[in-house]
Amino acid sequence: MFIKNKYYKWYTNIIQQSLTRVKSNEYELHHIIPKCVGGTNEPSNLVYLTFREHFLCHRLLTKCFLNSVKANRMFSAMCMVKSTKLKRSIKNSKDYYYYRKLGIKFLTGTKHTDLTKQKIKNALTGKKHTEERKNKIRNTLSKLNTGSGNPNSKTWKVYNNMTKDFFICKGDLLEQCRKRGISGYLLMEKHRKNKPPSISGKTAHWVLKLLS
Repeated sequence: MFIKNKYYKWYTNIIQQSLTRVKSNEYELHHIIPKCVGGTNEPSNLVYLTFREHFLCHRLLTKCFLNSVKANRMFSAMCMVKSTKLKRSIKNSKDYYYYRKLGIKFLTGTKHTDLTKQKIKNALTGKKHTEERKNKIRNTLSKLNTGSGNPNSKTWKVYNNMTKDFFICKGDLLEQCRKRGISGYLLMEKHRKNKPPSISGKTAHWVLKLLS
């Protein structure tokens, strides 16, 4: 999958330095083995890189990845995003850093207008999950929790790292969370992917712990 050259060494060095990082606005999520060649969303395949590191890693992949066609396509996609401030495509990691910081600044605190919300609603109305997608969701929910009549139901402790509040539930995790204004789906997703708790919103600092 990789060519063991100097570019591969540089790539692995960047990855090794980022293994202990946690999610932040200063970082972007990077798949060590790209998804386009079978890389997964498992925590072991994900790292947080700075904007410049992320750009450099994709540049290095074009030099050390056996599937050079796909590596070049991924890198080209990063370069083809144009900035109205730069007036040109992204050419280097410095440009990429500037563009990403600019984008975050413009998006922070923005909200959809009623017109945009209606457009999103219209676009989603009538869409249905495929049977394959339904089965995937069904299997995930069956393994993780839920429903009082589910033979696979588990007992969970839901607690807040900040306030130390907690409650115990079995088989009705989503319903119990909903009553308290917490997103059970978000907690389950973060638990499944072994991600840190949210630091903002209604689910801030709430986490799950499997009891049985």
